Amino acid sequence: MGNIANFSFTAQAPVFSLTTILPGTAVHAVGGDRLEGTFFEGNGIVTSVSRESLEVELFDTFIREFQTVTVTLDDFTAGKTDLSVLTIEDGTGSENTGTIPSDRVAPADVTEVDVVESYDSAVITFTLPTDVDFHHLVLYRDDVMIAPSIIGNTYTDTELYPEQDYSYLVRSVDTIGNASEGFEFDIVTIAEPDFTPPGEVTNLEVSSIGSTTAELIFDAPEDPDFDHVQIFNGQTLVADSITETYYELNSLTASTAYTFTVKAVDASGNTSTGVNISFTTTL
Repeated sequence: MGNIANFSFTAQAPVFSLTTILPGTAVHAVGGDRLEGTFFEGNGIVTSVSRESLEVELFDTFIREFQTVTVTLDDFTAGKTDLSVLTIEDGTGSENTGTIPSDRVAPADVTEVDVVESYDSAVITFTLPTDVDFHHLVLYRDDVMIAPSIIGNTYTDTELYPEQDYSYLVRSVDTIGNASEGFEFDIVTIAEPDFTPPGEVTNLEVSSIGSTTAELIFDAPEDPDFDHVQIFNGQTLVADSITETYYELNSLTASTAYTFTVKAVDASGNTSTGVNISFTTTL
């Protein structure tokens, strides 16, 4: 016989275990109730899988005939030892048997969710349940599991898109594997920020050059989000937030060469490379 992998049912185990079993998987199933005459045992094939049950077509060695058995979570009641075994064959070589935990009580859901959205991600903070056996969270986005085991109270969801609606479901899971019904919440990502710098100023000139003063004159870029200019003497910022199209330079040194740079800044704070102009003050 091929490998029989560990397997266990819990109140919500299909969320994490049943959905990993594919139709066509070989199983050895034992279940039912001998006193009620519903007992079955035999080797078979899984014919369908849902979040709530397995359907197995097997040759029942107890009644010696083929039958289709549907094994649901509700069948596995604590104390019914005849319902405690289901072994799954996956073909890798050894045998193990899964047993049914007696704890079938799901933990409470998270009680509150706080979300900080950006344009391409969201930082989600959960208020965790207080159950002593609470273990982790499972998070779904738009019905797709994106985080199977969140340890702690914070998760950052990435690969989102700007100005999109997203629906989430978060489930609490205890140490046995029981999962809560889930807490639902929605988010909307923000618009993508503007990362494009404005155009450069044009027609930059220097006039009225004196020994200690000069005037810079220029035309502002035509970008609709243009806001102001910055003026640098070499690498040193000498004027910020200039909204006029001219600037008086003072406290210069006579007979000295200067290079000034004018940079355009838009409403988002993006800054252009800058346009340079050089001149020499008079005696």
